[in-house]
Amino acid sequence: MNLRKKAEALPKALRRKIIMDYQETDLHTFLKELFQAMQPDYTFEITHGPQEFGKDLVILKVDNFTKEVIGVVVKRGRINGKTLGDVDDLKSRTEIVLSKGAEKTLREIKSQIEQALAHPTETKSILEDLPVSKVFVVLAGDFSKNARRRLTSEIASEIEVFDIEWLINNFTEFYPQIFFEGQVADFLLKKTNELEESHRRGESGNNLSEYFVAPLIRPLSA
Repeated sequence: MNLRKKAEALPKALRRKIIMDYQETDLHTFLKELFQAMQPDYTFEITHGPQEFGKDLVILKVDNFTKEVIGVVVKRGRINGKTLGDVDDLKSRTEIVLSKGAEKTLREIKSQIEQALAHPTETKSILEDLPVSKVFVVLAGDFSKNARRRLTSEIASEIEVFDIEWLINNFTEFYPQIFFEGQVADFLLKKTNELEESHRRGESGNNLSEYFVAPLIRPLSA
């Protein structure tokens, strides 16, 4: 059974709890992995830090038609519309993200994007300083109807909200490792695939796992 099937077998409430129990800094890493799995041709950077100007991650979308910089703001915990601070905090952060670097010319933006793509080691510092055209707000927590209504009516049209249901469904589909301590699962999968591939090169062409025999373990005598 692959990891996606194993994740689907977990109760949805458990998957929700696992995601919500992670610290925001851990979620940044998992979100980067998720985004990369969903759109491998985009560039993603975690920018959270003293100079991130409200955004936790940056997505660089480059194709034959456009060069677009998207800021990602991550919020965990319960978002309650009745508590003014919850929604106002998100509004403030998204406004900062959208206003940062707005004075740059199109030529400057294009030049910096090309520089970021040409020099991967400098990508983070370059993207931190670029103006964004859109903001993704990722909410890893319970989201009241009142809060959703306030956000959708009060935030700018350049902002798109992804809630816990979106996270559960997409992590399950594209990056189920999050439900099994992501990096450990990644390592084990990588090593398993390497062993399978090296064995397949032999004469049999069969998977190594097909030869696995469960060991017989004799109980310890009293």
